[in-house]
Amino acid sequence: MEVKCQKCEKLFIAPDYLIQKGFGKFCSRQCRKSGEEKACETCGKIFYVPANLIALGKGKYCSQGCKPKAALMTCETCGKQFRLSHYAAAKGRGKYCSKACNKREMAPCKTCGKEFYCPPSRKRNGWGMFCSRACYRKPQNDLTQEDRFWLVMKDVPRPESGCWVWVGTVAGNGYGKIQYSKGRYQAHRVSYAIFHGPLSPELQVCHTCDNPPCVNPDHLYQGTAMDNSRDMVMRDRHKGPTRKLLARDVYAIKALIAQEVPYKKISASYGVSECHISEIKHGKVWKHITLPSPISPDPNLTSTPPPHISSAFPQGQR
Repeated sequence: MEVKCQKCEKLFIAPDYLIQKGFGKFCSRQCRKSGEEKACETCGKIFYVPANLIALGKGKYCSQGCKPKAALMTCETCGKQFRLSHYAAAKGRGKYCSKACNKREMAPCKTCGKEFYCPPSRKRNGWGMFCSRACYRKPQNDLTQEDRFWLVMKDVPRPESGCWVWVGTVAGNGYGKIQYSKGRYQAHRVSYAIFHGPLSPELQVCHTCDNPPCVNPDHLYQGTAMDNSRDMVMRDRHKGPTRKLLARDVYAIKALIAQEVPYKKISASYGVSECHISEIKHGKVWKHITLPSPISPDPNLTSTPPPHISSAFPQGQR
């Protein structure tokens, strides 16, 4: 494409891809490097400006020191003039000179009532209700254990006979937790204390429903560690994470061993090794579980009746 040089006004041919990229304005390197002398808009000093900078609309200041670092803006509230960076001004910011003038972003603290600066982004996300972390924690620190309990359970269905499942923090063992006074307490113990009175430090709070997250006071009772362990064994809940057999399984295995069922078949049915079946048979493991011994016949009893009975009944009349 034939274009005119912006320096010497000479016609020359420039490729289309250079013109599309904004190049092809000068016919030669000499014309491109040539410029003119201009006066600095800040200090009035005369300095040389290359032609390529003039073509881009630059070359207004002789140095970085003369270039203004901020734009002069006017506050929309008080009318005071203040400086703002060119980057912020290009983004449409700088409407107010201070946080006090930006009253649209001031919000009252819900704890102390003090007005504080709150960005619109925090308001959109539902934040910005407290002026400081101390004001944020004060309502929580003023709550009692009972208040914290009902704060979690207020919207949870509480049937008369069913379990009240805890919906707050739950520990790895399944029991609920309540944070109070820099400590954590089990939710079912707090529930028992609310409905049944103070707890004894040497007693535990046990469940009758076998449901750890349950906080229904009707399903809780106090007992010793021995009572809790006995209740666990009676309900067959003492199976550990690595144990494969329960007490009822061992009873069945010993009964199958007594019937001379092959070890291989028993081990396949219960998912254990044949060696473990052998240890159960010889009493190396599960010693406390024994089968009831069969009733042995009385050695004094015989198949023939005593002489005085045989004489009383002649042959053929017995």
